[in-house]
This record gives sequence, C-alpha cells and structure tokens, in this order.
Amino acid sequence: MDEYDAWNEFFKTGSVMDYLAYTSLKSAREDIYNDQLPEDAYELEHRRSDYKGTEYW
Repeated sequence: MDEYDAWNEFFKTGSVMDYLAYTSLKSAREDIYNDQLPEDAYELEHRRSDYKGTEYW
C-alpha cells in the first residue's frame, strides 16, 4: 500500500488505525526524501533516475 491508498482508506473509514498507517507511510517517505541529496530526492520522488533528457545538437 502506498501513501495515496492509505489516505483514501482513512478517508473512507475515518479509523484511527488507518490514519496511523497513512502517517507512518508519509513519515517514512519524508525521512527518505530528507536523507537524500536534492537531485537524488527529486529522482526518488519522480522515479526517473536514469532519465538523461533529450539533446538536439
């Protein structure tokens, strides 16, 4: 389950346990994001670490 799915589950149920599951996933993502270098964090979030762009020279 990802953060989005966890939030939707909490939104539907209003359960404290579902909210805790959501905040746990959110916290883990933020910890990973904050431990990376800025460019690595961007790549991690956008899942395109091998993308080099297109060069037209």
